[in-house]
Amino acid sequence: MFSRITMSRSHLKGLAGAKTAITNVQADLLKRFPGGGGLRGTWNGNILTVNGSNVSGTIAVTDSLVRVDLKLTGTAMFTKGLVEGEIQKYLESYL
Repeated sequence: MFSRITMSRSHLKGLAGAKTAITNVQADLLKRFPGGGGLRGTWNGNILTVNGSNVSGTIAVTDSLVRVDLKLTGTAMFTKGLVEGEIQKYLESYL
């Protein structure tokens, strides 16, 4: 059993600027949540694959769009609304 979060956000930063912004979001999350829930990310081209405790998925970046697709399992499923809200805030702030 799992819960999915999917959202997209357009931006004007270009591909390199958006990748930098998403990398900064990841770094900020690790600072904000010590250990980051084991959250790790690996870039493969323009896709950041993220894995952590009860969270996995991708963040795909283009020159004009960022698409988030995450799968929440375990206890993270019960915080879906909170996680969606936090992601939206970060995207608005960084993009």
